[in-house]
Amino acid sequence: LQYPEFTDIERLRELLGILENKEEILNIISNSEHDITNIYIGSENSVEIMQKSTLIFKTIKSNNRIIGAIGVLGPCRMDYSKVVTTVEYLADSISGITDNIQSNKMLSGGKNRKNE
Repeated sequence: LQYPEFTDIERLRELLGILENKEEILNIISNSEHDITNIYIGSENSVEIMQKSTLIFKTIKSNNRIIGAIGVLGPCRMDYSKVVTTVEYLADSISGITDNIQSNKMLSGGKNRKNE
C-alpha cells in the first residue's frame, strides 16, 4: 500500500472488491496457461481496475487436476524475480504436499491411520 498506485482509496476499494467478488479473478485463472507462471502487467489485465497493477499467479495441481491457484496482485514496479520465484515455489510445494496426501490415502486404502 506504500506505492503511489494504491494511494487512491476509491481505486483500492474497487481493486479489493474484485478479490471479494472472485468471478473476474476466476475467469482470468480459468483462461490462463495452467503449466506456467502467468504474468499480466498493466494493460495486459483484462479487468479494467487491474490495468495499473500486475497479477502474477500459478495454478496448484493435485494428481494433474487443478485445485486452486496462488499469486500476487501488486504494483507494476514490483520485484518480478522475487515474486515469480516465491509464487512458483509456493505453488509447486502445495502441489507436492497434496500429491503426497493423495498417495498416502491410496496406499492406506483411504483409511485413517488412527482407526487401523
